[in-house]
Amino acid sequence: MVVKTIKKAYTGNSAPLPKNPNLIVIKVDDIATYPARADDDISSATGVTGNLVLKAGAKAIGLYVTQQSLSRNDTLDGDYPATGYIANVVGIIPGDKQYTVATLHALLNEDLVVITLGCEDGTATRLHGAPCAPMALSLEAQDNNEAVQRTSTFKQTNRYKYPSMHYFGAIDFDFEDDAEDVEGA
Repeated sequence: MVVKTIKKAYTGNSAPLPKNPNLIVIKVDDIATYPARADDDISSATGVTGNLVLKAGAKAIGLYVTQQSLSRNDTLDGDYPATGYIANVVGIIPGDKQYTVATLHALLNEDLVVITLGCEDGTATRLHGAPCAPMALSLEAQDNNEAVQRTSTFKQTNRYKYPSMHYFGAIDFDFEDDAEDVEGA
């Protein structure tokens, strides 16, 4: 019988990992190749090998959220034996620019995957969602005496047997152009 032990790795093991505030959002319909799961016992549940490749002409969407608002988690959901993970990525998008609102509106009711990036050595980069278990976007807009912002929540639409994946593949995508808002529009 093989028994695996999880030991305390180091002091500060639970300290938050700094994350890049720029999310990469990709429509599932724009994916040509989705990376394969790693093939060893540990990495197959937590990591992927290879690159996420977009179809010819497809573009990813870069989405800025405030760094301190960025939260990503996986929730184990369901009753035994039908438990599975639901991935969540939440962040606050400051302001209310017309181009930003239009871009977010275009993502509604789309099947998505989201890449969140680490700030330091790339080990904090995660791939959330999958073609068969995509993410969906919901929004909450705020415009009052406290702030003008949108809270974006990307949540997996159904349970999946894997949590969000460690992603070590290339991030070599063409991005949608960032259009400037027309003054007074």
